[in-house]
Amino acid sequence: MPAIKLIYMKRKIKGKIYNTGKDFKVAEWSNGIKPNDSRCIYRAIYRTKCGRWFMYQYAGAKTEHAEVDKKLKVESETIIPLTGNKALQYFKKWNRLDLINRYFPKRIELNPNHQ
Repeated sequence: MPAIKLIYMKRKIKGKIYNTGKDFKVAEWSNGIKPNDSRCIYRAIYRTKCGRWFMYQYAGAKTEHAEVDKKLKVESETIIPLTGNKALQYFKKWNRLDLINRYFPKRIELNPNHQ
């Protein structure tokens, strides 16, 4: 996974504080492209001390998540609050069974083909 230089972000969204510098990073994912490439996407899921989930996302200028500034696409960094269900979906997508077991033990779906 490429190293992303994360500038700590603190955002207040709908009255709730999300802080990448103080909250616990649970998982991270990238599309495997180096951070200095404008096609890079990096995501990290955090959990607050109160149990709220959120995602930090960095997206290069040539990704679908880039921001538009004066008609030009530029890289973006953002914090996105997540429901528990949405965090679980990301863990499934990233094949993080260890995190599903840890944070969502009652929601594990057994594969009928697994022996």
